[in-house]
Amino acid sequence: MSAREPQSHLAWPIRLAGPGDADAIQALMVAATIRSIWPTLEAGARDAVLASYARAGLRQRLSDGQHQFWLALDAEGGDPCGVIALNGARKLQYLFVRPRWQRCGVGRALWQVAREQGLKQQTDTAPFRVNASLNAVTAYEKLGFVCDGVPQEKAGWRWQPMQARV
Repeated sequence: MSAREPQSHLAWPIRLAGPGDADAIQALMVAATIRSIWPTLEAGARDAVLASYARAGLRQRLSDGQHQFWLALDAEGGDPCGVIALNGARKLQYLFVRPRWQRCGVGRALWQVAREQGLKQQTDTAPFRVNASLNAVTAYEKLGFVCDGVPQEKAGWRWQPMQARV
């Protein structure tokens, strides 16, 4: 599949993302973070979180061969409504859904595509892993993840390590 060829999945075409998608991905990540993750962050962590979404860093990850990103496109207008990224075959790095599309199946559709790709890349039984923001734990549980240890904190950012068995 080419980087621009949509893959139909439910109501949202899903396609691989490339460096040219960095602006759209950043906007989506910031919108979802401010609505959903922002309240769980200490004030001092907010700037660091937004800095981690910088366009230059996203462009680098979009082309480094280590990360794979997929975009779900809004069927109404073709705009990105969700993004997922794997770091390697089994580390879920990002899963963001634009606020108006949350709880509509976009995240599940993205996860199914990323999971299938991760299983093709690495055929052993190693689990998928994610560091979930605390308010996203329930959403990840609905995708088959379970908590793996206790919540962690670093520089005002709190998360729950989770894993999904193959």
